[in-house]
Amino acid sequence: DFLVELDPFLGLAANFPVRAFSALTMAAKNGDFQEWAWQKFLDSDARKMDRPKFSCLIANRLCGYSDETLSLLIRPICNWLRNVSSKFAVSFTTSFDKISFRVIAVLEKYPSQARSGVVRGGKQPDWTMEAINSPTGKVVEALFDDPRKHGLGAGECLPKIWLEKIEILLNLSDDQRRN
Repeated sequence: DFLVELDPFLGLAANFPVRAFSALTMAAKNGDFQEWAWQKFLDSDARKMDRPKFSCLIANRLCGYSDETLSLLIRPICNWLRNVSSKFAVSFTTSFDKISFRVIAVLEKYPSQARSGVVRGGKQPDWTMEAINSPTGKVVEALFDDPRKHGLGAGECLPKIWLEKIEILLNLSDDQRRN
C-alpha cells in the first residue's frame, strides 16, 4: 500500500463536488481560505463534467473574493475557465463575462503570478509553448469558446465585449501580452 496516495479532499471534489464547494465557501466565509483545497477542487478532472449552472455558481463565488486572494489561485482558475468555457460561455454569458474580466484584471494587477509554466533556462523563448502554459494563454483559449463570435458572416464585426477583453490582454505588461 505504500504506492497508494490517499487524497480525501480530491476524492470529495471529484465524487461530491457540491459538498466540496460548500465546504470551501463556508470555510472562506469564516476567514479560513484554503488555497490548497481550492486548487485541488478547480484542477479536478471532474470540473470538466460539471453542469453549466454549477460552473456559473463557482464563477460567481470566485468573483466575490478579493484580487489578492484570486491572484493566489490564478493558474487553477485560468485552467478551470478554459476547461468549462465551451459549455459555460454558451449558457451563462453574463457570468462568463464577469469571471473573464475579473481574471484579466487580476492578471493585470499581479503580473508575477501570471508567468508561464515553461522554464526557459538560457535558451531562446519558445513563445508557443510559453503561451499555452501561461494563465494568459488559458484565458485566451477560453475566450475562443465565446459563442458570440461564432457564426459571423462576411463583413460582420467581432462583438465589442470580446474585442475589449482581447485588447486588455494585448496591453498586459512584459511577456504576458506575448503569451
